[in-house]
Amino acid sequence: MTPAVEYKYPAIDSDDLMSLVAAGDQHGYDLLYEKWSDALLAHFRCHTQDAMRSADLTQATFLRVWKQRQLWRSFKARGGAFRPWLYAIANNELINDYRSELRNAAAPGAQDPQLTLINVSGDTPTPEECLLGKEVRHPLRSCLSQLDAIEVQVLKLKIFDDNTLEQVGSVFWPGAARFTAITNANRTLRKALQKLKKCLLAKGIESSIELPLS
Repeated sequence: MTPAVEYKYPAIDSDDLMSLVAAGDQHGYDLLYEKWSDALLAHFRCHTQDAMRSADLTQATFLRVWKQRQLWRSFKARGGAFRPWLYAIANNELINDYRSELRNAAAPGAQDPQLTLINVSGDTPTPEECLLGKEVRHPLRSCLSQLDAIEVQVLKLKIFDDNTLEQVGSVFWPGAARFTAITNANRTLRKALQKLKKCLLAKGIESSIELPLS
């Protein structure tokens, strides 16, 4: 971070920085990168165990943040915060990376792309999973691996990050009409919850975790 950036933006939070970025502010973008790149790098290292791949994914995520900056204002206006915005983009980049890897795999019988969430969940528990405790953590990861990629991300963004359906819809269906985006988010969430509850029930932990209905 240069002295000029420090002087121009003293103690500004990430939401406000992203608002500057949405207006095309390159210095704000540089500071936002400095504040969050280490956290994203650690996030990707946790899932990929690959330093170079993690660095590439971090760069790709911030490039996507810049390209999608015009969508930020409407997301923030509906109560959205920068952290879930950033990690939704990061997780999409991670899923796309796994899918690309699988499509390019030369060996026959490559893993089905729908099973990539096993890899995305990884062996290291997420902060959300750590809060659930050991007795739920592994069954939860197993059950999440049975969901489609978008179902997992909608579930995490709605439940763990406590976003509204409108906020979730604006992340995953940014070009859709407001009603359509909310409907898509609600339908995807309910489908994911039904699958997850059924799987957890089969593992005998139906009362170990509270899941909202919408």
